[in-house]
Amino acid sequence: MREEELYPAVKRFFEGAGYEVKSEINGCDLVGVRGEECVICEMKLRLNLDVIVQAALRQKLAPCVYVCVPQQKRGQNGPRWQDLCYLLKRLCLGLLTVRGSGESAVVHEVFGPADPNEPKDRRRQKKLTEEFLLRHGDPNCGGQTGRILMTAYRENALHIAGLLRKGGAASPKQLVSQGACKNAASVLYQNYYGWFRRVSRGVYALSALGEKAAEAHQDLIEILIKERSL
Repeated sequence: MREEELYPAVKRFFEGAGYEVKSEINGCDLVGVRGEECVICEMKLRLNLDVIVQAALRQKLAPCVYVCVPQQKRGQNGPRWQDLCYLLKRLCLGLLTVRGSGESAVVHEVFGPADPNEPKDRRRQKKLTEEFLLRHGDPNCGGQTGRILMTAYRENALHIAGLLRKGGAASPKQLVSQGACKNAASVLYQNYYGWFRRVSRGVYALSALGEKAAEAHQDLIEILIKERSL
């Protein structure tokens, strides 16, 4: 089993509690938002000190933090497991276990988190919420490794690539007027993904890499263009 295989079941669990759920937000495996409430869940294949430390650090962003692991066939009631559960409770962290796989997987809340009264990093908390709200849908899978993550910045760059592909070379001002992000000039100038090329002063077009990216993400680009042109 891989960590990302836990994500669909955990997502259903929190959606059932009324949260909107997205994965891989600023390094967090899962983030759920319900009104002004925010929950974070870190998923690992084994309950160990590494994931407990990771979850404890997430308390700087939100008071409600869970650790999630697969339900173990052996050792789940042993002394090591009980010691780690005791530590989780002392740190005010919650614990979820997942039994089974696929659509039949079942999530069990062993115990919930308590408010740790941890001083929140307001700047990082704001960045987490902003990234959650700016992310279109939930294109990633929590716990995934070795694959490129879809971030709000990448979505903005894809949107600009789609506009250039559709309308040809343009200036940042023209792109913003068509619904591109306000920092379109910075995205084009930095050219982080190599998707753009400058054809004249202040005017940009797609590069060969940009053409490939726009073609690969055509469905998402069409959605972004439709939504952001309103």
